[in-house]
Amino acid sequence: MNKDDIVAYSPILEKYVGKDITLKALIEASMTYSDNTANNKIIKEIGGIKKVKQRLKELGDKVTNPVRYEIELNYYSPKSKKDTSTPAAFGKTLNKLIANGKLSKENKKFLLDLMLNNKSGDTLIKDGVPKDYKVADKSGQAITYASRNDVAFVYPKG
Repeated sequence: MNKDDIVAYSPILEKYVGKDITLKALIEASMTYSDNTANNKIIKEIGGIKKVKQRLKELGDKVTNPVRYEIELNYYSPKSKKDTSTPAAFGKTLNKLIANGKLSKENKKFLLDLMLNNKSGDTLIKDGVPKDYKVADKSGQAITYASRNDVAFVYPKG
């Protein structure tokens, strides 16, 4: 990890300057702590933003529009469609990944475990769901317009 790779809000990866880090650890940092540098590294590792967009389209998501890397993507403009999605599009994609077999059992468990342990979503969807349900979520926010978001897979405990 190079010092020049580190962007704002990278609480995990800032500790890895001068060290190697696995893809699994990058995913854990991104999903659990919203580490921005981890997000960038993952996207680059899988082929860049165009590859992410292509994969989303393969999953049937023609709405989500990834364009920029962190932290630039956090500067939202209501007049732009850059780096946007809708609750319906994101929910459908998440459902395909988790409930409709688009991930192996091992990867599904890995994703759900990460989302169940998300450290940044406790006051969002999790806060409004009955305690006898599990909430696997991933939250985020933009720097402009005080926007906050959360996507979750909610299911009964047990």
